[in-house]
Amino acid sequence: TNSGSTSWHGLASAVLDIADITSVRVDAITTQHREGQARRPAYSVLDNAAWRRLGEAPLPDWREALASYLASRDVEVELRGVVQRRAGLPTPVNR
Repeated sequence: TNSGSTSWHGLASAVLDIADITSVRVDAITTQHREGQARRPAYSVLDNAAWRRLGEAPLPDWREALASYLASRDVEVELRGVVQRRAGLPTPVNR
């Protein structure tokens, strides 16, 4: 777990922002509006306290780590393809 915290909405929004995809809107919803029967806590985040107690160097902010991961996967091209397929538009050619 990197530094900082976010919600699933924040994560999805960050992915689209990093990939510079503006044609998709991500709406935040509460757990009660989500389908499924599993009970969820009102607030739950992963924590890297054990890492910090070991005296290790601070982990990067989750946004930095996400951007690094997405860049390593060329996710911008992949996401644009998904968005375009869902909109019925031609998809980018694989490199």
